[in-house]
Amino acid sequence: MTPQMPPPLARPPMITRQASDSYSVPKTSAGAVVSLIFGIIGCIPIFALVSLIVGIVALNSISHSEGRLGGKGMAIAGIILSSVMLLSTCIGAVIMIPMLAKNKEKARQSTCYSNQRQITAAIQMYAQDHEETLPSISTIWQDINVDAGVLVCPSAGKAIPNGYGYNAKTGGIAVGDVNDPMSLILTADGGNSRNLLTGKDDIQPRHSERFIASYCDGHVSTGSLSYFDGKELSPNGKP
Repeated sequence: MTPQMPPPLARPPMITRQASDSYSVPKTSAGAVVSLIFGIIGCIPIFALVSLIVGIVALNSISHSEGRLGGKGMAIAGIILSSVMLLSTCIGAVIMIPMLAKNKEKARQSTCYSNQRQITAAIQMYAQDHEETLPSISTIWQDINVDAGVLVCPSAGKAIPNGYGYNAKTGGIAVGDVNDPMSLILTADGGNSRNLLTGKDDIQPRHSERFIASYCDGHVSTGSLSYFDGKELSPNGKP
């Protein structure tokens, strides 16, 4: 009798993974990449601003993509870098703008100094040619014959053809009659229609709250109306 072979064992059924079990790698957000790149080169303010805006938009898109978009770290890095750059730019602007304005005013003061030196030199030349007598108040600006640009104070603006005033108390007097040439003002920042200085109110402190004036001895300096008592306009040194 021939022995019977046992029946073959049945193979266990194969388990097939469903599509739902598969894993897909999130796609990196292009906005996050752009934000990071522009954040790195954000030393130019416009790039930093673009980085900040694109980074915020990209971060919002990633948060609502349900895992389909990646690059959250790059978006955050771009936002941080751009924010730091923009903050640094604002701080720098706050510091630099007053400095630039101050330098600009210094340049204006330098021009005004030069203008009044030339005016004073012209007055002194006139006095030398007219028996040491200073110009008359009625003809002063015709007598000194300086270029029109010299009469323009840069802080007053080109709209005012003559931004200076001539000390009315010195008109027509002899230079020898001046008690203190170093203290007697000849010209100063002014602005009235006559371009004459008759008192404190005719002087305009338009250079950082100070005025620039030329004196009878030829020097030019700044002054403050706080210490002005009228002696500076008087040939005899009395208010």
